[in-house]
Amino acid sequence: MGRKIVGGIVGVVVAVAVVIAARLLGHLIFPASGPEFGYQATEVLSWFLGALAGMFVALWMTGGSRRAAVIVAGVMLAVITLILFQVNYPAWMVGCGLLLPVLAAFLATRIIPFERG
Repeated sequence: MGRKIVGGIVGVVVAVAVVIAARLLGHLIFPASGPEFGYQATEVLSWFLGALAGMFVALWMTGGSRRAAVIVAGVMLAVITLILFQVNYPAWMVGCGLLLPVLAAFLATRIIPFERG
């Protein structure tokens, strides 16, 4: 039980770190003064990559426990939802922001071959 909680917490930390790194890289490729679509697309991509990486680490640390991945998915969905309420994003970003973490959870729990714990 404790290992699953720690795995979930570490997964969230990794997810946040990957989101920050992906957004920084995205700012280098598409600065805020550049094309708006590219800037927005890198932000959505960072949410997806962060969720996927965080869930992968949580699954790896817990030996494949889906509960740890659900912790990461829930936190990522909550944070993305808060961000979407605070900033006026286009509809496609709202849809992708809410669906891509769910897709990342599906991919992480179904495709990554860990023993179920």
